[in-house]
This record gives sequence, C-alpha cells and structure tokens, in this order.
Amino acid sequence: MLKIERIYTKPLDLTGYRILVDRKWARGISKTAAKLDNWAKQIAPSTQLREWFEHVDAKFPEFQVRYFQELDQNPATTEFVKLVAGHLKTGDVILLYGAKNTQHNNAVALHAYLSNRLSLPSESENELLTLLYNDGNTNRDQKVSIAFEWLSHHPHVVSRLGVRLSDNNKVYLGPAMKPLNHQELLELVEAKLV
Repeated sequence: MLKIERIYTKPLDLTGYRILVDRKWARGISKTAAKLDNWAKQIAPSTQLREWFEHVDAKFPEFQVRYFQELDQNPATTEFVKLVAGHLKTGDVILLYGAKNTQHNNAVALHAYLSNRLSLPSESENELLTLLYNDGNTNRDQKVSIAFEWLSHHPHVVSRLGVRLSDNNKVYLGPAMKPLNHQELLELVEAKLV
C-alpha cells in the first residue's frame, strides 16, 4: 500500500520503505531518527512552485496541476515511479513530508500522481469499494445513491472512473449517459480501481 505520513509523527511507521519527498530537510529531525530509506528531493516541487503555494488550501487544486506538469517533465520521475512500484511489490511505501498542513501538501499530491501512474486504488477509492460491497441492510438502489453521494465529494475518483454525476442522484457512463445500476457500477469500479 502507498501511504503518507508526516515525518514528525510518533510512533514512526516502520512497516514500509520510507521516502522523504520534500526538497528541504525537516527541521528538528535528525537523519538517524527519521529512519529514511530514501530522500527523493529531486522529485519534490520546484522552489518557485513551493513558494507560490505556501500551503494555502485554496491554491491546492492549481498546485496539483502545476506539480503534475513538473513531474511529467522531470527526468527523475520515471526512475522514481519504478522505485516505488518495485518496493510496492514486496511491501508498503511511505511518502514522508514535513508540512504542518496534513491535507494539502506535496506528499498528498504525489500520492495522487503515483496512484494514477501505477493504477493503485487510493484509501478513498477503497472506501468506495467498501460501500459497494457492504451487504448490510442496504438494497442495491440505495447503494448506488450512497455511492453517488460519496462520489460527489471525490471528484478525482469520478474522473478516474470516467463517469458523470447527474442532478437526479444517478451515476452515468459515457457519452450516451447510460445510468449505471449497482452491478454495473461495481464492475466498473473493479475494472478501473482494483
């Protein structure tokens, strides 16, 4: 599994390959105490982009777009993706960052980028799978409605699935705008995310 962790988090998660993905070293942490396997500063956002972003929540969507462009143009990206993919075959990979903002930072953006490049289901995508597989007292139509509500808060998954959401709480696929039932949505999720 591809994970994200703030480098200051205690206790340390030592269950996987630990990569610091910041350009600058985290203040107050010794290299020994961080227990890093790799410091991939060459994959971090440029200084110019980092200074523009300043971890302002409202700038995060544009930050991701610009950072993904940098990653696509960065010659180190291909080797980094291979490194991560190789370690994911044998265990977890943990992307470490130092920012105080835990929701909007370069590690979160890099996680999304890698998940897309490696076709990995994210934690949020695993939530969707759990919703759809849950056999509790919810009928199939209700599950599609619940999935619709969930998808409306996760536009990156909507994009990855290639679906559209309508005003009438339905999930549609393709230009023909075919409404998906529970089984079709489950099959699509399995095909695209698993």
